[in-house]
Amino acid sequence: MGLKLVCGDLFVTDCPYVISGEIMDELLADVARHLKGVHGYTDKKLQQIHNREMMEKLQAAVKQE
Repeated sequence: MGLKLVCGDLFVTDCPYVISGEIMDELLADVARHLKGVHGYTDKKLQQIHNREMMEKLQAAVKQE
């Protein structure tokens, strides 16, 4: 069973990309790749959203496949 999250549910409104991973570390790596590659996030911007509040929101938004 894997984990999934739709980008538009948490990060970029109306983005239909499904972020996925078997474990949370894989999901977070896919989040970073997607946000950098598609939405132009920089490492600095990624660090700004990598905080306790965002991690709690992310965990609440993640669905089990």
